[in-house]
Amino acid sequence: MWPSTGWPDRPWSESPELDAFLRGGRRIFELFGDALAVERRTYPESFFVLRDRDPSESADVEFELEAVLQGAHVAGVHLPPGFHRLAQELRDLLTVELVSAALGAVARTGAFDEAAVERATASVRAGDGRYVRHGR
Repeated sequence: MWPSTGWPDRPWSESPELDAFLRGGRRIFELFGDALAVERRTYPESFFVLRDRDPSESADVEFELEAVLQGAHVAGVHLPPGFHRLAQELRDLLTVELVSAALGAVARTGAFDEAAVERATASVRAGDGRYVRHGR
């Protein structure tokens, strides 16, 4: 999933909303990736990209599937103004729901099993929200 990384000492985006989403979301993206890896299935598309789009016109965090480009499902993310001012716990909850809904939408295209997304979402929700990187 994108984003794969950012900088520890400077913003990941000029948009404070997107910066907060990417920094907090990175951990959640990894948790979903690990939970889906447990499924041990081969999917035809191996990337899921969330791209920043115009701010949400509502107070909701929204997404829309846009395309499949070079094996990557691309979804546009619309963040409401002030997203970066929300408590981290609330941003995390919203990000889990957004990623779950977006992956569910990808699954409904036939890309992979929707039940796998449901199990991954349940795993992420049941965890403590921490991600520990193993290996190098």
